[in-house]
Amino acid sequence: MAQEIFRSYEDKLFAGRSVESAQGLFLRFWRTFRQVHPDSMVFRVHSQDELKFCIPCKFHVHEGTGLRKSAVLQCSWGPVLASGVASWLRYFFWTAMGHDAYTEHNVGWEWGNEVVDALMKELAKQATSAMETGIATKHGTFFLCFLSLEGDLPIQAKIFHCNRHFLRVPNPMCPWCLADGETIPFTDVRSTASWRATVGQNVPWSVEPPLAALTRNGEATFLAKDLFHIVSLGIGRTFLASAICFLVYLGHFIPTNMDGGFKASDTYLILSWLADYLGRPLQASNYIDNMSACAHGLDDFMRICFKADRIFMTPTEGQSALTALDKFLIHYIRLAYDANRDRLVFFNITPKLHYLDHVRMDLRGQLSRQQQRLLNPMAFSTAMAEDYVGRASVISRTPHPTAMPLRTAQKWLIETRLRWRGAFKYQVAVAASSEAGGGVYAIPFAQTCGRVVCIDPESGRKEEVGEELSLGQARYVAAVSAGGKIFAVPCHARHALEVDPKMKSVREFGQELPYGGLKYQAAVCGLDGCVYGIPFNAPRFLKIDPVMGTSREVGEALPSGGFKYMTAVVAPSGRIYVPPFDAEQALEFDPATASWRSLGPRFSEGGQRYVAAVLASNGSIYALPCNAERILEISPLHRDAREVGPSFPRGLFRYQAAVVAPTGRIYGIPYDASRVLEFDPSTGLARDIGHDLAGDGRQYAAAAVAENGLIYAPPSGAERVLEIDPWSQLVREVGPTLRGIAEVDNGGDKYQAIVGAPSGKLVAVPYNAERILEIVPRQLDLKMRPSMDNCLNTMD
Repeated sequence: MAQEIFRSYEDKLFAGRSVESAQGLFLRFWRTFRQVHPDSMVFRVHSQDELKFCIPCKFHVHEGTGLRKSAVLQCSWGPVLASGVASWLRYFFWTAMGHDAYTEHNVGWEWGNEVVDALMKELAKQATSAMETGIATKHGTFFLCFLSLEGDLPIQAKIFHCNRHFLRVPNPMCPWCLADGETIPFTDVRSTASWRATVGQNVPWSVEPPLAALTRNGEATFLAKDLFHIVSLGIGRTFLASAICFLVYLGHFIPTNMDGGFKASDTYLILSWLADYLGRPLQASNYIDNMSACAHGLDDFMRICFKADRIFMTPTEGQSALTALDKFLIHYIRLAYDANRDRLVFFNITPKLHYLDHVRMDLRGQLSRQQQRLLNPMAFSTAMAEDYVGRASVISRTPHPTAMPLRTAQKWLIETRLRWRGAFKYQVAVAASSEAGGGVYAIPFAQTCGRVVCIDPESGRKEEVGEELSLGQARYVAAVSAGGKIFAVPCHARHALEVDPKMKSVREFGQELPYGGLKYQAAVCGLDGCVYGIPFNAPRFLKIDPVMGTSREVGEALPSGGFKYMTAVVAPSGRIYVPPFDAEQALEFDPATASWRSLGPRFSEGGQRYVAAVLASNGSIYALPCNAERILEISPLHRDAREVGPSFPRGLFRYQAAVVAPTGRIYGIPYDASRVLEFDPSTGLARDIGHDLAGDGRQYAAAAVAENGLIYAPPSGAERVLEIDPWSQLVREVGPTLRGIAEVDNGGDKYQAIVGAPSGKLVAVPYNAERILEIVPRQLDLKMRPSMDNCLNTMD
């Protein structure tokens, strides 16, 4: 696997850098890592001069969910210095094994499992070869040096044969020291705690595990301290649950659903809420004061770690993180003491609190050595590994159990190869006006495409324009033309994007926003000439002024909650109307005052209701159901909204695109639906037209009206282009089968954007497809009847 990566995708092991730049990064990493783990096996095997050829790597082992919810052991590896944020750039498949293959061989964590141990022995053998012999490349021999085993606490204990683990309380319960629940109490967080003197004294196993061969003395430092499981799924969640239950106990809330749970990602949201709530003028008490200190301390610690470089920290950041962690641990112990004294069952002291204290001890040790760089405690956090395991486990559910390991490996290789070759390229494209030079401009979605691409439909040529954009996933998914330029609103990106077709220039500009978060997924050009980003997860609207060259958030903050809106339409009055996706109501936004108000029926929160909306000839706006039960009609004249038309069965993403035909009727393009929807605004009648489309969903994600009045939709999961004749209601699939021309993930998500070029041709830009799709609409006679077949072309 590593040899193939070096041969064809070396940047995935070089942190997305050139060889020279990556070697400098490796040297800086090893200089920092030596301060933390001077006894690492790497420094015994390799000299100082060889360290620039040593790529720091890690293992990840986890039991995912397989067929019929049975466990699947997923083993992977990857570089510590990854080339991007996505899980498929951080973790590479090694093998998978069904639960039935090893469950009957369990004899306890301490004594191991002969099947799993045999697997780990082979893994250790290959890893030792990669570290000592290395892999020959065109740039010289590089060595893969494995530093840690990531995973949750049970899998670490199982793989490393631990006889000291979290289930052993009150016996010795820590793999890194000799703390227990009696003579060397793990509950002691003082700097004078007796367990601190026992760190690294003894190995945590009595039967040597195979992976101990990758360490110098079999020490437990090979087990990664994972803040994802220690905090987000550990003591952080314990603290939040206790705090909320205690507030209920004090009468702050009425318990209606106290049995509810939350995921790891919710820990950060609830933590921020709790810090804000406890900052209100509440009746003072030791409990309230200590809970507030805990909430602020843990929140500050996590924020500092997240905002710092993923691997390295500055000493200033490290000191701030240490201070915040001190605050959390000290005040949590006070809460536990008070609760125990008052005979309350809140704020338990769990083993994960002790493991977090080890993180604090490591951080304090680095600061005491006055290093220029510190290892970020988040360096071995496995949040993205969970995403990888989930994806790999989904693959493992489809093959027959006897062939599962082989088929999972094959499917993972195919999917990853397609991703690395440049899948998830462009989700939005905009045609420039003839005055601006024409051409279709595709805006990069994922980091597999670094620059904006200009497509000339006449010559079939394409060229990259502007500078390389900042790295990241899901950078831009919505863009519009305004003032002769093209503007894209940030989804994961930090800034808005401006494309000048005349100058062939591209720039990121305006107010800097936090990276990530799926901030904006829709944009419209207002009648004032400004571009407005519609909040998806962002708290406010985004306003881009093409004349002033500015981009900034405007208006009051929207109600809390994510996945709010995915589509919007500008009314003739100039106001912008926004149907709800997961929001409770539709929205009216007035650009003149930057104010908004809710309107129409109130839905329950969530629901993924509307993704596509259009302005009809009668002046009303219609949103076709995605997972909603009925069509939503918004009347700009009456400034209200209501549901109209028949009821639809609930089904995810029935229609992801809608267009208004020259006849005035509105057509819903089937995504997960099986047929085309026709809606007549003048009568309020809706019906399915055409034949049932074969497929498993994700059929068509975009559509456009050609100059001849026919509607064309490029295939997403389908195999052929869809053509709709609004005069005859004829629906047919036209052109050649695109499987093989644009095959990705069994044909899925080929094209998600289509635009009409000034020449009259339609251009679909590739999302998962390999080539651009050009549609030349068929000619019609005076009676608007078909007279010749379509012509479809694909361009490199």
